[in-house]
This record gives sequence, structure tokens and C-alpha cells, in this order.
Amino acid sequence: MRPIDADAVYKILESCEIRKATIGNPLTDWEYGYTCGIERAESEIECAPTVDAEPVKHGKWIKEFENEDGRSLRCSECRMVFYVGKGRDGNYCPNCGARMDETD
Repeated sequence: MRPIDADAVYKILESCEIRKATIGNPLTDWEYGYTCGIERAESEIECAPTVDAEPVKHGKWIKEFENEDGRSLRCSECRMVFYVGKGRDGNYCPNCGARMDETD
């Protein structure tokens, strides 16, 4: 799944629209079909289901202690401490879901 900015898509579709037919200047079959396609795309976007998205939290692992078997790491966001095996950090905090991509 990939959430999108529907308003930005509408602006793109608006820039693709062909002028509307006027009296004495009807659209050609090609122009009419193209315009119907754009209108259908706008309709599908309007009817598409929405998602409840949350902003991504970013954090870093703070080393608490380390021994020969593993180490203890604290999440900079939720402050929970986790004991992990040697050389295993994880890209996300299992408690709060923060992405561990911040650096010092």
C-alpha cells in the first residue's frame, strides 16, 4: 500500500484536461474519449478508500551496556530497553515502531 496526496493528483489531471466543447466547436471523438478518461480517473480517486496514516517516528539506539553475549539498547523515542544478541540492532523499535535511522 502507498498513500498518496489526492489533491496533487487532481492538479496533474486538471493540467491534462482538454478544453470543454463549446457551441459550434464540438470535441472530436479522440478528445471526448480522452476527457472521459480523465473524468473517470478523478471519479475513481474520489471513491478510493482512505487510510489512517501516522507520521513516521525516527530514533536511534542508545547503548546501555554490552557483554560477550549481547547488549542492552534503549530506544531514544519511547525509552524502552531491549536486550539483543551480539551484532543485532534492528531497524525499528519493537515497542513504539520508531525507525532507527538517526545518527549522532
